[in-house]
Amino acid sequence: MSNVLSFFFMCNQTYDLGLWRILRRISPEFLANLSKFYLYGMIGGSTLLFTRDNRVFAYGFNGNGRLGVGHFRLDVSGQPEEIEELRNVKIFSVAGADFIVALVEDDNTHKCYLLTWGSNNHGQLGIGDQEDRCQPIRIHSINYNIDKVECSQTHVMAIDCQKHCWCWGDNRFGQVDGNITNICYCSPKLIRFQDDSKIIDIACCETASLALTEHNFLYIWGKLDNCIVSRPLRIDLMNNMRVKKLLGMSKAFAVLTYDCRVILIRQKKERYNRNLFQQMIQFLTKCLDESLPCSVIDIYGSLTYDTCNFILLTETGCCFVWDMIKSNAIRTSMTSIPDVAALHTCYYTNIHAEIPPELVTNGSLILLGTFNNEFQSDLCIKTYTYSHFVRKIFVQQRKLEEHSEYLRQLCLNRIEDDSEEACGRRLIIRRHTYLIVYAYVRYIYTGILRIDPLYTAELYDFAHEFEDNQLIQLIPEFLYHQTNLCSF
Repeated sequence: MSNVLSFFFMCNQTYDLGLWRILRRISPEFLANLSKFYLYGMIGGSTLLFTRDNRVFAYGFNGNGRLGVGHFRLDVSGQPEEIEELRNVKIFSVAGADFIVALVEDDNTHKCYLLTWGSNNHGQLGIGDQEDRCQPIRIHSINYNIDKVECSQTHVMAIDCQKHCWCWGDNRFGQVDGNITNICYCSPKLIRFQDDSKIIDIACCETASLALTEHNFLYIWGKLDNCIVSRPLRIDLMNNMRVKKLLGMSKAFAVLTYDCRVILIRQKKERYNRNLFQQMIQFLTKCLDESLPCSVIDIYGSLTYDTCNFILLTETGCCFVWDMIKSNAIRTSMTSIPDVAALHTCYYTNIHAEIPPELVTNGSLILLGTFNNEFQSDLCIKTYTYSHFVRKIFVQQRKLEEHSEYLRQLCLNRIEDDSEEACGRRLIIRRHTYLIVYAYVRYIYTGILRIDPLYTAELYDFAHEFEDNQLIQLIPEFLYHQTNLCSF
């Protein structure tokens, strides 16, 4: 058991702070005291920062008071501000979009309750009204100890210690109680199921809710794609599969079973299917082929508008990214869930991402210099692959031009004005993935090549196209050491 716990501690760490632009704006002195962070908001523009002395700070965009720091100013762009109400408060989990719901423990009773703040236009704070809050406020209307909380962009689900399911927030598609109305539930509503089933797990997507009962039944209600379920509908899994975990994404659900299968719940696109929900369960059998071991032990995803991908974690520590559009698995050999999410899926973190102390104490941030810091850069590199949204890397033009003649000519001929960016200029790279461009620019800044060995062939082609002979010579040496060939 100790080995499993140790492994999960490792996989929840980030190994490259350069990936997170918002963290690059914070001073290394402040980062040195951080233990973990949580990114949320439209493009990961808001963050909660958890220090090693049990304090919570917030930084970034503060629309609707989502940072919880006691004011409605649109941003915190200096040093992070402390959320004083959370000092020495034990926080087990947070869920957020443009609002936050935090599961915390009472020091005296050791029972868990919910604190919430931020946008409340759909009643998603669950405090009885629709007014935004800029500092944490307790949800008092659930009188039981809370076990779990999940949220979408506009509604929230929770499980209490009696295994009751509570929902509140936006109910335009019946995602709160199954009854399609144009009203919002501003206070938690107890959801009833057949035979008063006890609920042991929950998940939200944008307009639907999913619950797992103690007898291994799934209930779904709300709207999934174009199919609307006006009351909690039971889904019986095939062959009595036992469910280990539910995962909500923007427009779909994923289910992990104890026999290491992954099930995707979404509406099939058969045009003339009369009974859509009998056809909703789709097994990712292509995922469990020779390229992906059947030992999937966990799944991760994000409730962002970027809905293409989620992450499969195997017992060997490798991560695979499932692309729902192409229905295939992108293989990696990385073990850091936050880093895989940043490189392949979204700007968010869906977990408390651990920050290893060595990342901020051994000079690695100094080595990165101004890399990926939009406030200290004059050029934005934009890529368009692995994501619905453009992925950005902020750099200094001088740094690129000094590296090679090819980059100097590229900057001379292809830099465009861009009034939307703080730096005012952009360089668009369309034919290469964000992962490859990120690894290359990071190498320019640090002189260190850091990339998943599985992608070195793509990087090698990139180096040839960009006429980087130094990198071309470095890649075989990099692979030699990464694969430990010298030990044979």
